[in-house]
Amino acid sequence: MYNARFFLTELSKHSSVCDFTFSNLDSKLLNSFQFELNIYHDVELCEVNSFNGHSPSRFPFQFEKFPKSLDEKSQQNRFLTEVLDIILTSGFYEK
Repeated sequence: MYNARFFLTELSKHSSVCDFTFSNLDSKLLNSFQFELNIYHDVELCEVNSFNGHSPSRFPFQFEKFPKSLDEKSQQNRFLTEVLDIILTSGFYEK
């Protein structure tokens, strides 16, 4: 059983921010994921701004206490795609 919540904030006619929370109520391990999404309407693009409170590095050469992988942004966007696929193909969503 899944639970999904979307909270959309319009910033302008060209962009929005969406807080998206997804929970797998059947799992006790990592059962809740929180995404902050940037949505750009004029170019029809959505990207993960942060995942569970962690943002990817804006600059790969930036010094950080906890270095991240160079493809973390790509990984977060790919994971968002997989979560949305679960919603759309698992009977979670009713037409």
